[in-house]
Amino acid sequence: MVQVNWDEIDEAGSGFELLPDGTYQVQVMEVVPRDTMSGILQWNLRMAILEGDFQDRLVFDSLFFSPKALPRVKLVFSRMGLPTEGATDLEPGDLVGRTCMVTVTTDHWIDDSGKKIPKNKVPYDGYQRIQEEVKTAEDDPLPF
Repeated sequence: MVQVNWDEIDEAGSGFELLPDGTYQVQVMEVVPRDTMSGILQWNLRMAILEGDFQDRLVFDSLFFSPKALPRVKLVFSRMGLPTEGATDLEPGDLVGRTCMVTVTTDHWIDDSGKKIPKNKVPYDGYQRIQEEVKTAEDDPLPF
């Protein structure tokens, strides 16, 4: 048995704190494959923010393997440093542990009562590679 005091529970959609719009360094923690109702393969990505005020918060996104959606899959794979040339077999584990920068924006969905519920969203091109810092001779304090 579970005891719940409904007076202490917010209404659906009002208790979830959204991430501010911005770009975050993330690591893919889990990829869950499933088939959509129309039979298209979908990978649901769960990514953890690695640093900053929102470290350990989660970002969610989905990849769809339909012919129209494959360009985005290719973009995501390339931005995560994976090969995107030639024929290859893809596995959900290929993405697990990968890091990149992800842009998060605010969107909304409409619930059954017509109420707008805010949600975070990763835009189509919201993935970027992590830029490695390149040191120059001017950055090095040692003269030799």
